[in-house]
Amino acid sequence: MKTQTATKSQYILLSAQAGRLLLSLVITAFLGRWLAPDAFGFFALISLLFILTNEIMDMGTNSIACRQISRTPSAEKKILEGLYAWRRLIGFMLAAITIFVGYTFYGGQTEQRWILYAASIGLLVVQLNAYNVLFTIRQQFGATTLLNLGCQVAFLVACVGLLNAKISGFFISLLVIVRESVFIFFNYRLALRLASERPQPKLFDPNIIPLLKNSLVFGLTALMYNFYFHTGVLAVWALSTEEELGALTASYRLIFPLLGIMWVLLTPLTPIFNRCYIDDKPQLHRHFYTFFQFLIGIAALLSVAGIYLADNILSLLYGNVYSSGPLSSVFALQWFSVAFSFSIVTPLLVITFIAQKAEKLLLWISLTGLLASIMLNFTLISGFGFAGAAIAITITELLVFIATIATGIFLKILPVPRIQIITTFLPAVLLFIILYLLSSWPMLELIIGTLATLLFIIFMWNMPRMCNSRKELNQDLQE
Repeated sequence: MKTQTATKSQYILLSAQAGRLLLSLVITAFLGRWLAPDAFGFFALISLLFILTNEIMDMGTNSIACRQISRTPSAEKKILEGLYAWRRLIGFMLAAITIFVGYTFYGGQTEQRWILYAASIGLLVVQLNAYNVLFTIRQQFGATTLLNLGCQVAFLVACVGLLNAKISGFFISLLVIVRESVFIFFNYRLALRLASERPQPKLFDPNIIPLLKNSLVFGLTALMYNFYFHTGVLAVWALSTEEELGALTASYRLIFPLLGIMWVLLTPLTPIFNRCYIDDKPQLHRHFYTFFQFLIGIAALLSVAGIYLADNILSLLYGNVYSSGPLSSVFALQWFSVAFSFSIVTPLLVITFIAQKAEKLLLWISLTGLLASIMLNFTLISGFGFAGAAIAITITELLVFIATIATGIFLKILPVPRIQIITTFLPAVLLFIILYLLSSWPMLELIIGTLATLLFIIFMWNMPRMCNSRKELNQDLQE
């Protein structure tokens, strides 16, 4: 079967990521302006259900399946059957939990309760994503990318139609279920075309066991790393009002879609780092430190930009709904910006640990982070309202960052930072001065601040040490 080159596939994935980010921003801004805060919060809750379902069903099994099928193509059918059977079991459990939540917590809210019942059916459809691994193996991403973007555009058009018809804003959440189900079903049909033989999974397929055995440590680690960023939304839903959930959503929805960018960009470094660990560990540390300096510089820039521009961004996207008054999300977005700054360095730390076979250390660090996030959310939300969730995730990201760096240095997995790393923060200091001087002109501050941030990132990307490191990595990739 014809496959695309890795470079072309990477370009398609990055282009798709950019397209999804743009559409996500447009949808979030539109719904944030036109939906009541409680309906906006419920929309975020239903969206999060599908996100968490995908992450729980994956548990690292897709990566393991991809590697096993690449090594043994003849085992493709059995591996796909195991993937599907595993996801089906999880789907039934999560659907039952969703029905329980709808019945228990939304007894007097008919619209929300029946939408949650509908969501439980949608969660059962998610099991069809088991065959998405075929897109990676065959390096065929074009059709699925277009389908995804098409469903997003159709969802936006349908939202406009519903709101113009003066239908209850809660039914926007029903559109989320329809969008996800339609995309998953037709994506499943596309994936089946790539299968060498049609899988026929049993209800309790024996192929589940070896699949989980090989992916358990990595899968649990990835799940907990991803999950603790979502705990704030779930905690606000459990402890506060739907209006406050909507206010948190206004800032959370601007940050969460960005989390996957660095994983897309840095995951291709994994095989190169593996090779460097075996052949030349000092070279591994050199590449790591170069990228670490670059990402730390970006993190500092984004922290400064987020803290200074949060008010302007929320005003531009939502008007006055979430930029002032009791539901102001400015404070939350400032904290989320700092949290995101730490999280963009995480993928580099993770792939460096994995390259040196230290996955179990990451498991304990991520478990500690998840427990800390849960405790901090329950403590801080009571004192700071929904903004406490953003503070909690920021503290959690900082704790995980420090724990990972300290563990890596102590066990010589990571190199000791040099004093020259201080120069990495110079662009952030300059951005701070620019934004401070422009603080009396909000729109000019937003425009100049955004452009300055992008220019500083481009400047750091083209620093001599980054250019040399990328050149070496490209040479290693071609060997």
